Amino acid sequence: MKLIPYIFGLIGSIVTAIIIVFLNQWTGWEIHSLSILFIIPIGGILLGMGGAGGFFLGRKLTNTKMSKIDYAIAIALGLLTFFSVNYISYVNTYISIDSNDEVKILYQFSQPEDYVSISQLINFGEFLNMINSASTHQFRYKGAVKIGDEFEVGKTPTTILFYVQILGVLLGSLAMALFLAGSKYCDRCKKYYKNKILKSFNIEKFDAYVENINKNIKNGLSLKKNIVEIEDRDIKANKYGQIEVLFCPDCHDGYLLIKFFAVDSRGESNEISELQQILTLDQGVTIELARK
Repeated sequence: MKLIPYIFGLIGSIVTAIIIVFLNQWTGWEIHSLSILFIIPIGGILLGMGGAGGFFLGRKLTNTKMSKIDYAIAIALGLLTFFSVNYISYVNTYISIDSNDEVKILYQFSQPEDYVSISQLINFGEFLNMINSASTHQFRYKGAVKIGDEFEVGKTPTTILFYVQILGVLLGSLAMALFLAGSKYCDRCKKYYKNKILKSFNIEKFDAYVENINKNIKNGLSLKKNIVEIEDRDIKANKYGQIEVLFCPDCHDGYLLIKFFAVDSRGESNEISELQQILTLDQGVTIELARK
């Protein structure tokens, strides 16, 4: 059981690298180099999350608690995935020089006629240095609509962008570690808590719904107090509430989470964190709510 997270981690890293390589081949541009205004490395973040995600999925499935070393493992898996993508590019890049001394470079999964693999000419370190000597970029709107023509930048900007990608990989990897670190763990039963959404509701119907469960909650007065505070804030339009139960599947140690969300002009929901309420549940109440 102890090895399963590490096995999942390696599989996740390999699968992520393969997916990225195929997407790069299919789209004709490097997905993992995608960035917003050159400074927010979206592609690198997603690659890091995918590369480290398998390890933490293994942790969750085997109910093994995180340790501090897991943050280093997350970083290692993210970097392994990143350099695996570049290495696959290295062994699948082919070069040819025609009769006019014009250099042609192809990137594909089978060796074309009259081309030689670049891996036979230079080592991997030299390849990384070569791809960081210059790069071509294209502005896009929503990832699809091209804006303007492609343009090329030199060695210094390309090298900076390369390290920005690596920074994104590190952030994505650590995000997966922090996500699991934020999951509540029952030390008594050695299990991660489960989460179940009981109800999402319009803010005006909050009182009526809460009254149905309030009598079963140990500190119902605290919940009632929260209702008054919410009404004082005049939360009405484009707001909704959500009630969740968080519980250990074995001992049924549990909590009730009451969250409130605001819907912005784009239709996206954002939690109003200062209104969140966490209430301790009796074991019997936890079992009853978890069954609903």
